[in-house]
Amino acid sequence: MNSPGRRIAALRELSGTFGAEGPRRPSLHRSRPVAWVDVAALAAELGVGGALWSAVPDGQAGLPLRAREQLAMAHLADTARNLRFRRGLVEAVQALNDAGITPLLFKGSLALVDGTLPDLGDRWMVDLDLAISAGQTGGAGAVLVDLGYIPEPGAPFLHPHELPYYRWRSGPIELHVELGSPPMPSVLPASEAWADSSEVYVGSGVARGLSRTHQVLHNIVHSAVQDLNHEVGGLPLRQLLELSRLVRVHGAAVDWALIKGRLDEHGLGRELRDHLWLAHRFAGMPLPDGAWPGRARWHERRVIGSFALAWPPHVHRNLRFAFGPAYLDSLYGHGNRPVHLAAARIRHAARLLRHDGRRVIRDVRARRS
Repeated sequence: MNSPGRRIAALRELSGTFGAEGPRRPSLHRSRPVAWVDVAALAAELGVGGALWSAVPDGQAGLPLRAREQLAMAHLADTARNLRFRRGLVEAVQALNDAGITPLLFKGSLALVDGTLPDLGDRWMVDLDLAISAGQTGGAGAVLVDLGYIPEPGAPFLHPHELPYYRWRSGPIELHVELGSPPMPSVLPASEAWADSSEVYVGSGVARGLSRTHQVLHNIVHSAVQDLNHEVGGLPLRQLLELSRLVRVHGAAVDWALIKGRLDEHGLGRELRDHLWLAHRFAGMPLPDGAWPGRARWHERRVIGSFALAWPPHVHRNLRFAFGPAYLDSLYGHGNRPVHLAAARIRHAARLLRHDGRRVIRDVRARRS
């Protein structure tokens, strides 16, 4: 589905199903009904197929057969995967407890056990995130190895605060010392997250869970800033739906003054404003009191334009990571010295063009068409 008009029309229908307004309907599609096969394909692209199936329970029988089968399979796959995740989480927490370790749960690992996810098929997950204290990394890793997990060291220059473990037919587990990559450690330090966490029962084991306010703060920083969505004009609909769910479930318990103050303190006030507006427009999240769109509408227009073309956010994000100081330092050892960093970028650009230039150009052209 490469037509910009069809993409926007499908996005509008998708957002409307989640109770949001979404983008304005393109004029060239005003008299043409939206094809649900396009909506289902877009939901799959954005990782929200299972959530979409749950959002249209009364209208599932009226969906075209192809779309109905695609969404039903997405929901079934998410349900089965999350059941495996939850079994693995229970096993891991109980084993960690036996070794004297109590992990801190956040993101999907917390949603699986805190009662805020009524339907396991509503959320697509990649892995389980568990935070542990810095002095317990060796012991926690040994526990997972005893359970059959294999350590898979990733690129430490990209995510220096996480240790991934993998086990066949079980969801990957990532052990974190901090709750994410910069700027997360400064915006939400692990020490503060631990101090404000609460007890969560996981099977017969016990863990800690992020506070409600910290869950919302973490979602915003992780999606808008750490994953570069605000910078590249991306539309992280899956994370926006998760934010909307957190806000609806936790309601008045969310300390918006703390969140705004913390992000303003770190120069991220615009990212907060724009991200909340996207969550309102595309995921139906009620805006907190005092949150006005202001210039967030301009960011929304940029996001819609990039989404319609499909390729700009992906290219921008890939280039941002590929030419980031941390990645280049791991390859060329520039040591954050400006002149050496500039030389490393030129060297890396020449290397990419020499080895992958034709493929990159072909991929970009294919996305444009």
